[in-house]
Amino acid sequence: MFKTTLAVALVAVLPLSSAAHEFWIDPQDPGPNAGDTLVADFRVGDLLAGSSLPWLDTMVAEALHHPPEGPPVPLSSLLGDRPALSVDLTTEGLHRITTVTHPAYVTFDSLAAFEEYLDYEGLDLKPDDHVARGPAPMAISEEYIRNARTLVSAGTLERGSADTPTGLEHELVVTGHPFEPGAEWVEVTLLWQGRPVPDASVALIRALPGQEGTRRILRTDARGAVTVPLGGPGGYLLNAVRIVPVDGPGAVRRRSHWASLFFELSR
Repeated sequence: MFKTTLAVALVAVLPLSSAAHEFWIDPQDPGPNAGDTLVADFRVGDLLAGSSLPWLDTMVAEALHHPPEGPPVPLSSLLGDRPALSVDLTTEGLHRITTVTHPAYVTFDSLAAFEEYLDYEGLDLKPDDHVARGPAPMAISEEYIRNARTLVSAGTLERGSADTPTGLEHELVVTGHPFEPGAEWVEVTLLWQGRPVPDASVALIRALPGQEGTRRILRTDARGAVTVPLGGPGGYLLNAVRIVPVDGPGAVRRRSHWASLFFELSR
């Protein structure tokens, strides 16, 4: 397959393969109240099952709490803290937690492994074009950055509460919010540098309580949106990958930007 490296010895727990490669922010309480302190894990895994990661300054480029009103609040933890995040939910409403990682790197051992990665993510790219950008025939190296968002409902949401973009370079944003009682679906828009991305793949991973997760690929429409069915309680994770050409460092000739959106329904 292929191997990854990070600026620290986190390498072994941040794989980027068809198994265990989603990264998300996982709150420990799916239904907090206003005034609670919410703790959340960084997780890497597959089908919403995976290992928690500690807070590492060399991994986290930025972590922010976006409360229902007011400016975002920077989040930080002590080196090695697990759970990695602690967030004070001082007011009722829709809270957003975002994290951007420092770049990490992957080198694919074969063209077949690279093709498997593209196919798994639903990326309509020509592998030969990416291989040709390397200094050697099989130098398929990639830099990747994670852009993770989580939505949390604290207490009762007022009418008109809605998710909004948080300024991540690559992000998935809900139209309205997914916590409306009785809602059967929600619309989610994929943004790149603040603009909707049409005809792009978005993976939807869903895990019912006590069951293994399932995964399907959705495709954004002309407005950059996908419709996400809401089928009751459990975790919902959306993931999208965008690959852009870059020069360096070393053999790296491409950068992938990973956008994830997680929320959990308790009803």
